[in-house]
Amino acid sequence: MEKETKEEGLSRRSFLIGLGGGAIGTVVLTGAAMPERKYIGANTSWVDIGEGTRAFLTAPQQGKAPFRAVILGHERYGLVQHTLDLAAKFAAYGYICVAPDMASHWKGDKEALNRGDARLTLTPDQIKYYMGKGLGLSLGADTGGQDTCRCYGRVPER
Repeated sequence: MEKETKEEGLSRRSFLIGLGGGAIGTVVLTGAAMPERKYIGANTSWVDIGEGTRAFLTAPQQGKAPFRAVILGHERYGLVQHTLDLAAKFAAYGYICVAPDMASHWKGDKEALNRGDARLTLTPDQIKYYMGKGLGLSLGADTGGQDTCRCYGRVPER
């Protein structure tokens, strides 16, 4: 059993248990009209990370910088409320979290994407671009999206 200490913060187990709670739902996020929501323990904002790409940025309301950071990729529905809630939960647990909108440049029906009725396919280079932009924001520098991070995890084969 992992022990929690004041020096190290929450144990991994407590952190992951905490991710399961909170408000979870889906809303359609279109255009510039984004729902405003207050989160306990998190400061949130929408930011432009360059070239028409936006991201949801969250930061802890308490604690002392520097904070650890998480770049949160969304699932196949695009950047929906569930992903925003998870980003805010990371901030409430002491992490900076950047959730880049990887559907920013997609010209398809975003409402259909949010419902799961449309499909967005990203190439590994596109994923690296968006994650690189998120990394640049978390580091406080513009990365230009060029080879700034590596994608870990499984990229679907074609």
